[in-house]
Amino acid sequence: MKQSVVGLLFGPDKKSVLLIQRRDVPVWVLPGGALDANELAESACVREMFEETGIEVCIKRKVGNFYPTNCLTGPTSVFECASKNAQKEQLLPQKESRRVAYHSIDRLPELFFPLHKEWLDEALQDLPYPVTKPIKSINLGFVLKNLFLHPFLIIRYFLARAGLPINSKSTYDESSSNVCVHGYVSDAPCDVAGADARIAPEVNGQRPALGGRSTADAPAPSEEQALNTCEHIPSNEGTKL
Repeated sequence: MKQSVVGLLFGPDKKSVLLIQRRDVPVWVLPGGALDANELAESACVREMFEETGIEVCIKRKVGNFYPTNCLTGPTSVFECASKNAQKEQLLPQKESRRVAYHSIDRLPELFFPLHKEWLDEALQDLPYPVTKPIKSINLGFVLKNLFLHPFLIIRYFLARAGLPINSKSTYDESSSNVCVHGYVSDAPCDVAGADARIAPEVNGQRPALGGRSTADAPAPSEEQALNTCEHIPSNEGTKL
């Protein structure tokens, strides 16, 4: 499998974390995806965060490199990110995401991908150095167990892997365009754990993001922006596994 990246964007005091619900397999995951040709992992993480959530981020630190032990996973770099404009975030799904929401660390959704929970726990340790670890939990036993517990999810996963995704429709609440960000909607408390961030309708296959723009209208942040905005990772330390 291709090398991938995953991004972690925490809420205040690291009490919540940004998750997306996939459209092809409707489980909650950390934002991320595969690297493009000759792309640095840091740049890919910034691009994927923007493409899946509409939020522009910079790289705060690398959590670690995780390598596969079988054909079910691929090498993955995990980064902690920082929002470039946290006060004006608009959590609006894009092409690959059904929902986008901050979830309380203490009340994560039931269908949260277990491997991403491991990486979240790794990030919460705040180690001063990136770790390098094998991916052991995703194996044949994991597939067989979930084939019994969640057969339709496993079938949809393998269909997506085969290039035949069954994409769920996003729900849109026409009664409100407000978004639940860090526990507040229009300065009033809301339920970040309930995944109730409002979702805008698609326009020409894209949803608005970043104050009304779609990710199709706004170019993804450049490699220079991705690597130089945060001080923790200088531009000459791009990562390739």
